[in-house]
Amino acid sequence: MMTILHAVETWCPYLIERIFQIKTDHQNLKYFLEQSWLEEVRQEWMDNTTIKQLIQRLQIDTNQPKGYTWKHDTLRYKGHIALTK
Repeated sequence: MMTILHAVETWCPYLIERIFQIKTDHQNLKYFLEQSWLEEVRQEWMDNTTIKQLIQRLQIDTNQPKGYTWKHDTLRYKGHIALTK
């Protein structure tokens, strides 16, 4: 998406007062949604007892601790996917 915005800004003088369409096949979104690495991360979450307890707490309690959220089976910290070390 940032590439598209950059291209529009670059070509802005040629696009002013013209109607144009931006077409994309969304292959990049499909790539991210089908990543097997996320399954590996989820498995690491389940192997780590501290993180597993945090996930269970987030599923039960609507009051998220310390900036963590649990949405769409994904643990996030301040909006980003939480990865373990």
